[in-house]
Amino acid sequence: MAVTEKYVYFVDDYFLICLNRQTGKKVWSYETDDYVGSSPAVVDGKIYFGSTDGWLYCIKAPEDEDGYWPMYGYNPARTGSADE
Repeated sequence: MAVTEKYVYFVDDYFLICLNRQTGKKVWSYETDDYVGSSPAVVDGKIYFGSTDGWLYCIKAPEDEDGYWPMYGYNPARTGSADE
């Protein structure tokens, strides 16, 4: 788990999940191709985590609480989901 001033990041099987720290509401989630094998780390506005699919992921952290979520490689098919 990683905690910042506004967000909490944690992994659950194939997902990296971002929660609003104050409300506990899910902001977005990001699905990988395989089991997420490491806890996330937040450095300089980026979230890093590894997966057993052999990739080290780097995702831009949310800029605000208005439903922003990351897009992987500018490919909508690999984009996380924002829950209203």
